[in-house]
Amino acid sequence: MKHFRRVAVGLALLAGATLAVSACGGGGGLSLEDYFDQVEEIDTDSTQRSDEIESALTDSEDLQEIQDLVDDLAVILEDYIADLEDLDPPEDAADAHDEYVTAATDALDAYDKFRDDVQDAEALEDLADLDTTDLDDAADVATEACAVLQEIADDNDINVSLDCEE
Repeated sequence: MKHFRRVAVGLALLAGATLAVSACGGGGGLSLEDYFDQVEEIDTDSTQRSDEIESALTDSEDLQEIQDLVDDLAVILEDYIADLEDLDPPEDAADAHDEYVTAATDALDAYDKFRDDVQDAEALEDLADLDTTDLDDAADVATEACAVLQEIADDNDINVSLDCEE
């Protein structure tokens, strides 16, 4: 889940942004190990997709391209959340999963506001002046919620790395 932070580093180079995201669940179907395997798979897929955008963002000096890439990242984040929402976490992880989904959704909402601000920019210089406080705060909450999930995996000797830290 670090991929959203890593992509945000690319945005930070342009506008000082940071991000984290996630999704929602229920409580029952999957075993704990299968649940974390699927979460890790979703994360890996999203990371691969977002790494391309991070690279392009850090290399771009074209405002329209940056605006398009920021939109592309939003689609990845939305897909990430939708994939997590499709999971049926086991009881042992259901509350933490739901909290992570809520935090991630809040982070996506903050990202959408940031994205609107990027779209309103008229010049590259405008990006440096964007206020990312809400985005940073939401990313921190999502990172903490992710860490709770990682702790559940660790406490149950499940070898998974959710990459919650920055």
